[in-house]
This record gives sequence, structure tokens and C-alpha cells, in this order.
Amino acid sequence: MELVVDRYYEDIGECLGRGLCGTCHVKLIEGSLNDTKDLSETKTLNQVNYVDNTSRLACQIILDEKINNLTFKIITDHK
Repeated sequence: MELVVDRYYEDIGECLGRGLCGTCHVKLIEGSLNDTKDLSETKTLNQVNYVDNTSRLACQIILDEKINNLTFKIITDHK
């Protein structure tokens, strides 16, 4: 989420990275992310629009070498 806020949007992160608001909804477009969603992230994603099996909350993705070369799309209410 920090990367998204720093580079693209300032109007996300209402829950301050706790995975509760859904404003940092992203979809994995290219690559594979093998970590699992916890219950809180899953519940939040069930409450936002345009969710599919590639949806994640950016604030719940660990910034480490596992995300190198992955491509995400930021999802807004307007798709």
C-alpha cells in the first residue's frame, strides 16, 4: 500500500493498512503470489466491488523479493 500511496494515489488507506476498508484493492495481472489471504482480508474483499480470484488488498501484501516482477492493477469504484 505504501508504494501505491507514494506513487499513484493519496486517497486510499482509510484503515491505515489494517485490511479493513478495501480502498487499496488491487488485482494481480501478471505473475503468481503464493501467500494466502487471512480471514480479515477475505471479509473486506467480500464487501468491495469488482472482486475476483486475483483480488488482494495492497496493504496485506508483504514488500519483499517475492513480489519482484509481479504486475498489479489498482481497482477503484470505477473499475
